[in-house]
Amino acid sequence: MLAKLVKSSTLKSIRACLRRAEKSMLKIVRSANPEFVLFTLSGHIDGEHAAELQVAFDEETLPIVLDLREVKRVDREVVTDLARWNADGIKFENCPAYLREWIARTKIDPH
Repeated sequence: MLAKLVKSSTLKSIRACLRRAEKSMLKIVRSANPEFVLFTLSGHIDGEHAAELQVAFDEETLPIVLDLREVKRVDREVVTDLARWNADGIKFENCPAYLREWIARTKIDPH
């Protein structure tokens, strides 16, 4: 009986971890041509992903374009990063209307 109880709670814990991991997965595909660098994003953007993207952006010398067509979720704190990136000249392609509106309403602190 105890073994079943332990297995059951372990299985629940594993399932919870998998659900959290699934919610926060982001696929980033970088491609470049002579004129710009394209980052195609797919999945859920959370704060850790935004920090990783910022590091990647800081390494680029060409203009940056973000394709947001396949983005399914964006954490609230990431919207400030998106607004700042947009103000800094990063171009958004295929940005969902709700996200574009949310970005437009976000006040950003000057650098």
